[in-house]
Amino acid sequence: MTEKNKQARARKSGQLLERFKDGKYRFIVFTDEKLFTVEQAFNRQNSRILAKSIEEVNKNGRQVSRDAHPLQVMIF
Repeated sequence: MTEKNKQARARKSGQLLERFKDGKYRFIVFTDEKLFTVEQAFNRQNSRILAKSIEEVNKNGRQVSRDAHPLQVMIF
């Protein structure tokens, strides 16, 4: 963290404390959000198919389908 970032963070936290100094709010909760994709990632190096012929490979599912907009879960 640079010195400029530290100064800006100290200034903003001081402003926040000044804003809520009347004691109306006892707790201030800071949250962070993250989106996780539910669809499993496909890695060709880790997902091997063993077969005697190319026809058997195609029959057992060589193609991997993917959604254009996979499900996501937001974690707070």
